[in-house]
Amino acid sequence: VESPNEIIESLCSTISNRLKTKVLCELKGAENVRIESTSEGIVYEADSEITEEPWVTYNEFFIYDFYVRGGSVYIKIDKSNLDLDDVIVTLDALVPLYKVKLEKAIASKISDIDQLTNIYTRRYTLDRLFEEFERSKRYGESLSMAMIDIDDFKRVNDTYGHDVGDEVLRKISNTLKDSVRKIDIVGRYGGEEFLIIFPHTNLDQSMKSCARILKNVREFYRWMRLTLSIGVVEASSCNNVDDFLKCSDLALYQAKFGGKNRIVKYSE
Repeated sequence: VESPNEIIESLCSTISNRLKTKVLCELKGAENVRIESTSEGIVYEADSEITEEPWVTYNEFFIYDFYVRGGSVYIKIDKSNLDLDDVIVTLDALVPLYKVKLEKAIASKISDIDQLTNIYTRRYTLDRLFEEFERSKRYGESLSMAMIDIDDFKRVNDTYGHDVGDEVLRKISNTLKDSVRKIDIVGRYGGEEFLIIFPHTNLDQSMKSCARILKNVREFYRWMRLTLSIGVVEASSCNNVDDFLKCSDLALYQAKFGGKNRIVKYSE
């Protein structure tokens, strides 16, 4: 399945080629994509956002929109020297095809995302873990993983209620994502337990990332006395993915047993 970004790029380029004009396409909602195309159909990531109302006749441009699962697509077309009827006929012919593609791509993406925390599901995270582990063994690349648990999370639910507990899970998930690189894979492993996969990263490098995470959570949730326990392991210490997970779980247990609010790296 093509990604939403690839589909929006194709839509933008196709409209430009058909109408020989500049086009800006923006997907807003479950996925956010903004692509611009020259009159020759050359696409690039756009800086500007579509803020004007759709289906209003502006002097220099026309904005068309349609709904997809979890959001909307807006298409801004430079209509200089174009007949508006031709523009709408072209869009009406193309949009149904691209809407189906987008619906499939977004559905696939949503199924990989945990709906509460907006990070990857356990299933997707484990699938990626298998892929990254095999790649690291095949090409001799570094790979590390962190298993993370929110300390005394039951106390949060008991003291502040489950709505606050859910909000804490969302905020912690955002902190995890914001504290690592784009290539790192952040997933929800269990109720208040998370996995972070660090491709091309050795143990010392991943320990530095985890130290940043621990610091950020301590500072943000000082008023709630909220902390994390983290177990970190490098793939070179393990024979297979099951061992990889067991080792990270053991390191996490040692962090918990050692007093919580700390990082422990696995050692054989």
